[in-house]
Amino acid sequence: MAEPKGTSEFVCESHIFDIFGYSTIKGLGTGKYIRSSPLHVGGHDWVIQFFPNGRHSYTTGYVSLYVKLLNPPNKKVSAILSFSVRTRDKGNYVSDQSSCTANSSTLLQTFDADNPIQGVSYFMKKSDLSSSKYLSDDCLTFRCILWVCMDSPATPIATVPKPPSVPSSNLAVHFSQLLESGDGADVNLAVGGRTFFAHKCVLAARSPVFREELFGSKSEKAAADRVVVEGIDAATFQTLLHFIYTDLLPDCVSESAEAAAGSSDKSASIISTQRLLAGAARYKLDRLKMICENKLSENEYLTMETVATTLALAEEHNCHQLRDTCMEFAVKKENYLALPLTDGFEKLKQSHPAVFKELVEKAT
Repeated sequence: MAEPKGTSEFVCESHIFDIFGYSTIKGLGTGKYIRSSPLHVGGHDWVIQFFPNGRHSYTTGYVSLYVKLLNPPNKKVSAILSFSVRTRDKGNYVSDQSSCTANSSTLLQTFDADNPIQGVSYFMKKSDLSSSKYLSDDCLTFRCILWVCMDSPATPIATVPKPPSVPSSNLAVHFSQLLESGDGADVNLAVGGRTFFAHKCVLAARSPVFREELFGSKSEKAAADRVVVEGIDAATFQTLLHFIYTDLLPDCVSESAEAAAGSSDKSASIISTQRLLAGAARYKLDRLKMICENKLSENEYLTMETVATTLALAEEHNCHQLRDTCMEFAVKKENYLALPLTDGFEKLKQSHPAVFKELVEKAT
C-alpha cells in the first residue's frame, strides 16, 4: 500500500485479526459483531469489528468490517482504512473487491464522538465467503492497515484585536448643544416675554409650518431676524424647540405648567402635556403629537378632573384615538354622574356642543 501523500504526517500500523470457529458466529444477527484486541495507533486506541451478517439491515447477506475509535477526543481524528483477507494455507494477502481495498489510499475517514465507527459495509457476500479459499479449518484471517493523521501543531495566529464598539448616536446631544449655545443662530423668536435663538434651516426642516412662515409665500419673514410667536407660552415653546432639534423630550417638561402654580405635580404634568399637544398640532410635529396623545391616554393622566378638557383638546386637534379613550372613560356611569362637578364639563358644553351631545347620548 502506497503511503498517503500530502503535507500531513501519518502514522501507520498493520493488524492481523484472526477469527476462530466461524461456524459458531456466522449465525449472529445483523448488527452483532466480534471485536479484535485493542491496537494503539497515532496516540489513540482502536478495535476492529467483524459483522458476520452485516452491520445494518440493508447489508444483510454481506460481511462487514469496521474500525472503532475508543474514547474519542474532543477533536476530529482523520484516518485511512484498508482491509484485506488472507488465505491461511499460503500466507499471502488477497485484496477484497470492496470500495476499501489495499490500493485505496485516498479513502480518508473522519472519526469523532458522534461518528466513532467507520468501515466497509459490503466487504464480501456471505455466500461467497463460505465457499472461498479464505475459510480454512473454520477460521478466517483479516488484515487491517490503519493510517492515522498526526496533525502538526498549528502555527499560532496573531490575535486580531476586537474592533471597538460603535458608540451610540450623539446627534441629539450635538443639536441640543447647538440650540443652547445659539452658535450660528439666524432668527430670534419672541415668545411670552422670552427670546429664543434658533436656526431657520432647522426649524424649516422639522416643521412644515415654520418652513412656510420662514421660506414660503410670506417671504418677508425669511429676511426677518426677529419673529414674534403668539398663542403659546414660553415654557411650552421651549419644549417644542428642544424636540425640534433633538427629536426627544427633555427630562422635565413641567415648566410649562408655571401658570398652574400651587397645583399638584400630577396636575401640572397633565396641563403641560395638554399644552404641548396643542403646540405639536399647531406646528405639525406629528410624532410629538402622538407622544402627547399616548401620554394623556394613560390611567394616571386621564382623571375626572381632566377628562373633559382633554376630550375638548382631542376634538380640536383631530386626535381620534385620544377622543375615543376620553369618551369611553366619561360615559361610565360612575364617572358620568360626577362629571358635572368638574370645571371642564361646562366648558366642553359651550365650546363643543356636538361632542357634549354625543357624550350625553352615550351615557344615557
